[in-house]
Amino acid sequence: MTQEDLVIHKIPVIVNSDEDGAWMKDKVIILREKYLELLKEYTNTKGKLIIDKVPLHTSRLPLINLLFPNAKIIFTHRHPYDTVLSCFQQSFKPNSAMANLVSLKSSSIMYDQVMNAWDIYKNNLPLDFITSKYEHLIEDFDRHTLKILDFLGIGWDANVKNLMEMSEKSIKCNQCTMGFRKKRAKNVQLSTLVSPRIFIEKL
Repeated sequence: MTQEDLVIHKIPVIVNSDEDGAWMKDKVIILREKYLELLKEYTNTKGKLIIDKVPLHTSRLPLINLLFPNAKIIFTHRHPYDTVLSCFQQSFKPNSAMANLVSLKSSSIMYDQVMNAWDIYKNNLPLDFITSKYEHLIEDFDRHTLKILDFLGIGWDANVKNLMEMSEKSIKCNQCTMGFRKKRAKNVQLSTLVSPRIFIEKL
């Protein structure tokens, strides 16, 4: 059992214990309210649903689950070779996380570490999640999207089709990436798991 695994198991104990429970619950309320306060400051939150999409939310799932236990998680992913190559090719604004994407080797190491964390979290935290594979989205957009909307309790909207048009424009680029992936498959060893993350909270 890893140190990270032990911390995960302690979270519900700390929150519900008589000794520290009241203190922790107060802190959770403060952090939750601070998040919503910042959300209102920088975004339009008139709707009843918050969608917070950041790839590295994977590493923050214990905190997200603590602050928003009813949040729905959409675990989006694609083939690991495509994910790593795509991240490596992007020109991200430098920060402590993006500094890991300066080479294919460091990008693959970061990917593997994040995916290992996801394995631990999904097996030890009471997450309400659904997985969404990019290749399935491209193959059957309507069916795949309806599955996600059903998970969220949201009805179909004609504007959803606009996303399909954007996806179709990216298919040619993805085909080039897949060709590279086949050539490199014998030399690159990566986890077979996934990557970006979205968490959704109802107001």
